[in-house]
Amino acid sequence: MKIESQKAKIQASAERTYAVCSNCNDFAAALPGQVSDWKSTENDCSFTIPGIAQIRLNIVEKTEFSKIRFQAKADKPVEMELSVYINALESGCEASVLIDANIPVMFVMMVKTPLQNFADQLIEKIKIKAEKA
Repeated sequence: MKIESQKAKIQASAERTYAVCSNCNDFAAALPGQVSDWKSTENDCSFTIPGIAQIRLNIVEKTEFSKIRFQAKADKPVEMELSVYINALESGCEASVLIDANIPVMFVMMVKTPLQNFADQLIEKIKIKAEKA
């Protein structure tokens, strides 16, 4: 199952937006408010989304100023990747979050809406943090 956030037009450079997302220690401020139990290093983080799962993200790919790909492991039997895509524009940039999850069919209806909300809230928090700098 693929879930894509809305595209956010960000009034900050692609470099600044990339910086917000490419160091997991800085990533906490971009996460939605419902996240708890936050722990991080530069290249990985773990947190809990109440009602969904405890998740650990590891950065597995960085393409400077355009993409950060995280491999996710959850306390449930789910394989998931989360990617942040950043496109430079003449004025600022545009960014989106893509969640690619291998969810068992019986759980799709239960997790689709919370994951969509998470992706949309995450891109909004990234936008706010990048524009504050």
